[in-house]
Amino acid sequence: DEICHYGLRNPYRWSFDRVTGDMIIGDVGQGRWEEIDLVGTAGGRNFGWNPCEGFHVRGSTTMLCSLAGRTDPIVAYGRSEGFSTTGGFRYRGPYGSLQGLLFFGDYWLGVTHVAFFVAGDSLTHSTVACGGVLTEPWTAGHRAAQLRPLLVTARRIPGTAAAA
Repeated sequence: DEICHYGLRNPYRWSFDRVTGDMIIGDVGQGRWEEIDLVGTAGGRNFGWNPCEGFHVRGSTTMLCSLAGRTDPIVAYGRSEGFSTTGGFRYRGPYGSLQGLLFFGDYWLGVTHVAFFVAGDSLTHSTVACGGVLTEPWTAGHRAAQLRPLLVTARRIPGTAAAA
């Protein structure tokens, strides 16, 4: 038997980037943080559950997790922004200005979030919120008709790069 990855709490939905093959996982948090994890081609990643939740020590909103060997999430958001991430997708449809954006949703609040990478595919990211709700954010990247022009408002999230 082989363990591919560990340290996920509740990987609710996931998708694959059609260009890179990366797996994108929506991992439902316990008490403070929801997270989106990016899995490249390397196996054996530890995503940090249960000492960590999001970027933080589980249960904390201020103390960052420093677990050795841990793979950080690419996005984490707190309870003011949602309670149950449903995962998402990296957009690869016909709208050029949306190429590579990571769309993900929160089931509880019914909102859609967008993250974009400021350094290629590095884990440095900014997060923005957008109007409109994708009813199935984990599949919409494969059905461009579900996306409508979205009004995007940049918002800085503590601990991330400034929104571009």
